Amino acid sequence: MMVSGGIVLLYKGIITLAATPSDKALSIEFKKYFRLTTQYPALGIFLIGLAFVLVALIYAKPPLISSIEFRGRANNVRDHLKVFVQADQWPVSTSSQGRVHGVIHPNLDILWVKITAPGYRPIVTSVSNENIINGVADLGDISLERVVDEIQTDPTQISSLPDNFNASSLNEGGSFGGTR
Repeated sequence: MMVSGGIVLLYKGIITLAATPSDKALSIEFKKYFRLTTQYPALGIFLIGLAFVLVALIYAKPPLISSIEFRGRANNVRDHLKVFVQADQWPVSTSSQGRVHGVIHPNLDILWVKITAPGYRPIVTSVSNENIINGVADLGDISLERVVDEIQTDPTQISSLPDNFNASSLNEGGSFGGTR
């Protein structure tokens, strides 16, 4: 704003780039580390504006994405859990000619967590940035609902193969639908 304002003031003629006497020179000092003296006061306005622009550029960079550790426990599940984490979906513009052209600005404030195990109904929950403490997202106690009962095997119910059984090689063609 200061740079564009200085350009407008130059255009209107309110300020000029003409030299001033040395006793009226603009002098800027910052904690004895930096000192700038100029006989062109309008340049001081541009330099101050440029300093604001540089500071804004330094602080405008996005924060680094750090890793997130997920912790939780499913007490009623003996099988192997699967946990899927995804961010939200962002639509991207397309045209009728099949072209894709769009820009997204990913927002990782909310992550969706899907937890499932074989024979259990999956659950989906969300984790927000406020729930991530020191890089750890605590899912707490997870309770999955069993929808398919586990099949219990009984070794006495398994029939043995006859002694004269000869299995064909896997490389041999079968008589029905096999390769020839």
